[in-house]
Amino acid sequence: MDNMSTNINELNEMDIQKLTSNIHKEIELGKTDDYINMERLNNLQQIQMQKLQQLDEQKKKEKEDEIEEIKEKISYFELIKNPMILLLLYILLNHKDVLLLTDKIRPLVLKNNYIVNLIINGIILVIIYFILVKIME
Repeated sequence: MDNMSTNINELNEMDIQKLTSNIHKEIELGKTDDYINMERLNNLQQIQMQKLQQLDEQKKKEKEDEIEEIKEKISYFELIKNPMILLLLYILLNHKDVLLLTDKIRPLVLKNNYIVNLIINGIILVIIYFILVKIME
């Protein structure tokens, strides 16, 4: 083949005819089998489809694994366990019998001081809470 331009805009009528005749010769000689082979194209298409299916399956599996991991991390019991413990402790510590018992334990000076009394009740609540959480583990 001569030095023919590959730019379509630079091709003249003579070059186009020469190019067309070369293409027809290659078709007649069967050289196009290497380029256009339906079996090879079908094989490539099947490989592509298999890869796409594998990718889809992998993405679905990753999503399922993420969901399962989240479910394992957060169960409903774990979600409400700590607030329920605190609520029960608060109710128990404010029960009249428990208040009478704690009043006997506390010194007389602290009974009339509201803020110190509040802080002591809070400390008792926190200590019992951590003990119960440690026991439940």
